[in-house]
Amino acid sequence: METVTLENIITEGHEIRKMIQYIHPTGVRTFKVYSISDRPRYEKWKNLVIRFLTASYSGDRCIKDFEEKTESFSKYFNPNIFDDILGLLESCRAIPILPSIQKAPTSKIDKSVHVNVTQTQSQSQEQSFAIDIFLEAIKDEIKGKQLKELKAIAQEEPNPEKAKNRVFDKIKSWGGDVLANVLANIVTNPNIWNGLM
Repeated sequence: METVTLENIITEGHEIRKMIQYIHPTGVRTFKVYSISDRPRYEKWKNLVIRFLTASYSGDRCIKDFEEKTESFSKYFNPNIFDDILGLLESCRAIPILPSIQKAPTSKIDKSVHVNVTQTQSQSQEQSFAIDIFLEAIKDEIKGKQLKELKAIAQEEPNPEKAKNRVFDKIKSWGGDVLANVLANIVTNPNIWNGLM
């Protein structure tokens, strides 16, 4: 068996190019249709080229370009696309050595960033936990209608500073016992209470 070289591959490609034939229309057609007389030979050549390029030009974009061009060619057998394929192989022959790209020196990763992220997550979890305690204390002491009134104020005025007076007036209208009970529930929550000791 003959050694596979880029030169042999290109020569075989030119032979395959001669097998592409125009199919004359039998009716009205707005585009050209082509066929290849020996499709198995073309498929064998295509797969051989892919293996050769992968072995000889690993990491080069010519492999991806070749695969894309042959995929397009296999749909239409257009000789212009096959000419592009041959041009690609001839460019590999013209510049056979891949340029080397020097990598920038790797920098040391600052692990303190990870610590800060963990602290942020922990802080966020603690804030979420505190909000849950507060909401639970409110729901234990106020009625469904009263909770809906608070939610309505929150929806009408998303800025808490601007809504503060309205919320205060609303809670005052429910009576002093409600506010005292909510505050007592918050303070006596086991997680808050243990923090006071």
